[in-house]
Amino acid sequence: MPITETANSGYRTNGWSGSSGIASPSSASTSIVLSASATISPAFVQRVALAINSATGGTTTGAGTYDVGTSVPITETANSG
Repeated sequence: MPITETANSGYRTNGWSGSSGIASPSSASTSIVLSASATISPAFVQRVALAINSATGGTTTGAGTYDVGTSVPITETANSG
């Protein structure tokens, strides 16, 4: 039986849990072999945007979209002078 999970805006798919019969538990689209009644659950991870406003005199890195709970390295680099 084929199954597919679709994430809402602001989330990403993160696989399936709940049964040993799931063919590809880390894939958004997979199938399941049923040998008895089963309950499965899709997993979704919230994603958020990090914006960094650089001030005059330098540059920054690290802006982007990340999973909630991710540790994000950010760097500031001063211009010469």
